[in-house]
Amino acid sequence: MSSSLSTTPGAGSVATSSTDLKIEPSEPLFKFEVSTRASFEKSEGQDIEGEDMGLEPVDGGKSAWLFMVGAVIIDAIIWGFPLNFGVFQDYYTTHPPFEGNLLISMVGTFATGIAYLGGPLMAPLTIRYHAYRRHMVIFGASLCVLGNIGASFGTQLWIIVVCQGVIYGVGFLIISYATFSMLNEWFIKKRGLAYGILLSAAGTGGLGLPFLLQVLLEKYGYAMTLRIYAVATVIIVGPAILLVRSRTRHLPKPPKAEKIDYSVLKKPIFASLSICNFLQGLVFYLPSIFLPSFAADLAFSPTDRSILLVLIHLTEVIGLLSIGHVSDFVDVHLLLLGSSFGSAIVVYVLWGLGKTMLHLCILALLFGFTAGSFEALFPRFATALTDNPSAELTFFGFFEFQRGLGMVLAGPISSALIGRVVIEEGYGIERYKGIILFVGSVLVVCSFSGVGWLLRGKTWYR
Repeated sequence: MSSSLSTTPGAGSVATSSTDLKIEPSEPLFKFEVSTRASFEKSEGQDIEGEDMGLEPVDGGKSAWLFMVGAVIIDAIIWGFPLNFGVFQDYYTTHPPFEGNLLISMVGTFATGIAYLGGPLMAPLTIRYHAYRRHMVIFGASLCVLGNIGASFGTQLWIIVVCQGVIYGVGFLIISYATFSMLNEWFIKKRGLAYGILLSAAGTGGLGLPFLLQVLLEKYGYAMTLRIYAVATVIIVGPAILLVRSRTRHLPKPPKAEKIDYSVLKKPIFASLSICNFLQGLVFYLPSIFLPSFAADLAFSPTDRSILLVLIHLTEVIGLLSIGHVSDFVDVHLLLLGSSFGSAIVVYVLWGLGKTMLHLCILALLFGFTAGSFEALFPRFATALTDNPSAELTFFGFFEFQRGLGMVLAGPISSALIGRVVIEEGYGIERYKGIILFVGSVLVVCSFSGVGWLLRGKTWYR
């Protein structure tokens, strides 16, 4: 659930980073209470953090927002690319040498899934090698560039899967945890908003990216398109990395992380949030992957198909920003209930019954907002479990892993559910009926975790 934030340094101690900041969970639906302890007055980073140790303020200031600008640019370019794999899938399956290959969706699944699955590995590595986080960003970006270049020379499916899927996914995994760790130093009370901004970056970049990729693929083919994007990544991401700096970079010795208490993982709240998270990851990307081919089967133009992806990205940005901000003071169980149940209704009605471009545009807008905002809740999933900042990043990695596991399993499941025959009068034009019912039903089950709001005050639950 969402949490009140306050600092709790020991008597006579000096808070040096977010590792000294504690987050206390609150019980009400809305949290307007303010800690009255003297230590809270130092949480803005203007006294202890800024003056005694020479550290810059948290939750604002020039350096914090410059970090955010750099992180947003990197995320928009690097993560925006695999999130628009639907454009590549549409091209690959309709052009040689991969024409008609139903397994091509595995490329996008691996590229996005690995970035989540590696969380439990990357979180402790990032904490341990705290001083090398910018180096991690550089190395991860290099892997992404090399992955695209390697895929551009591929004429067999396994080469595309390894390069554009696996190598690219590993690269972004490294980038993301180094960035998340540094973000946790810069933003404490406004962490939900900060994550909403960062996570919305890929959606912002995706507003024009589908059209650009569509034009490049049609004009130059997949090989040259991948090389062009690799060069563009170097040109744009390179300068942005200069803005991504640790708040504690000037300290002679990095703050020592607290020991993590894993006993909370035995609590029902962890099981409830984990099941919901896994199931949401299982179905979230399926509309983005299959809407372009759904529209193609209805004879809509390539431009129309790209518009649908743009609309999903647009409202996903709005959802991540708004829900990320709201999660700083509204219980996380209520937010996941609204996200899951709302998106289920949208899928059942608009995707199942939609036949016109207007129907599909409304579907893209509503699904992007409701389901797309879910990931902004992850920081508050973590703070609902612990007040230890090191544990927060570790538990965040667990939630990312669960989501990634669902995404990887989505590939073979969706391949088994896709039909062969298109009947325009049928539900989901018949071919997509199985996928639509699967996505909607899984999202309904996700919403059951919202019951945790009624149990938030029970010690046996959390």
